[in-house]
Amino acid sequence: MNRQIIDPELVEILACPVCKSGVGLRDMELVCTNDTCRLRFLVVDGIPIMLPPSMSGDLALTRRRWDTRYESQTVKRIDLGNEPETRDALVHIKKNMRTTDGLFLEVGSGFSKVSCALAKEGTKTTGIDISLSAIKGAKELFEIEGVKGFLVNGDILHMPFRDNSFSFMYAGGTIEHFDDTEQCVKELFRCLKPGGLLTATIPCISLSTPYIVLRGNIPDLPLVKSITEVIHLSLLKGRYMQFGYEKSFTPRRIKKVFNDAGFCSIQIGLFETYYPLTMFRYKFVKKMLTRLAKLRPFWPMIYINGSKGIET
Repeated sequence: MNRQIIDPELVEILACPVCKSGVGLRDMELVCTNDTCRLRFLVVDGIPIMLPPSMSGDLALTRRRWDTRYESQTVKRIDLGNEPETRDALVHIKKNMRTTDGLFLEVGSGFSKVSCALAKEGTKTTGIDISLSAIKGAKELFEIEGVKGFLVNGDILHMPFRDNSFSFMYAGGTIEHFDDTEQCVKELFRCLKPGGLLTATIPCISLSTPYIVLRGNIPDLPLVKSITEVIHLSLLKGRYMQFGYEKSFTPRRIKKVFNDAGFCSIQIGLFETYYPLTMFRYKFVKKMLTRLAKLRPFWPMIYINGSKGIET
């Protein structure tokens, strides 16, 4: 693949994922401006590859799983009528987005369909994903749709962005893919502008949890987490972890993580979304389970909103 220069506006918000210093373009690469660091990052087809030199085991597993998934998918134009997941995300974002000014970040963006749909409406967007296959697909999608957006291949535990870069962030099914959830949320807080909002969707520990544990989810509960990690990682070698490393949380637990990171005005509620329930054959069973999922004891997915207070 040919390397090419990236948009100067994107370079302005990029930072070294290790030391957080700014970067400059040198000989078709991005170079950390910190003289004691000087890490170099490739730019491939206009996409900055901003991964840190090393990666934890849970993150490496997640990257492999998602690379495989995206490599097998064909990029198509956005069709909200037949893409309930994208449609649900857009409804939720538009309900919570305070302004279309500033820069929007889709965290764990995949093919960046949400970002692309917003870009078509005039929002300035950025997508970041650890899977290079996903970001390549996102670049193709933006080209198909004829819109502009910034795209970065990066690790969310080590965000390659400068402080206070984004006015609004959406992390749809993303922050649960790290063992170190606290570090992930702190990084998102760092990159959010004062007065900005982060909205995330995550698996919720409820009576629906046994269903997602079967596909490799790890409930973030004392003892339960250790046991399920031994089963899925040590004994089964990640065989049934369809989405890589993935945790689920109680509302109280994830609220504490957001509080500790510095977020305020935290709100939590049911995130109504589409579930194919492919393991169930009969439609009436799927319909019944869909209705049960709207009841608090069965919530499979929640959203959490957090604001970054304006500095005084």
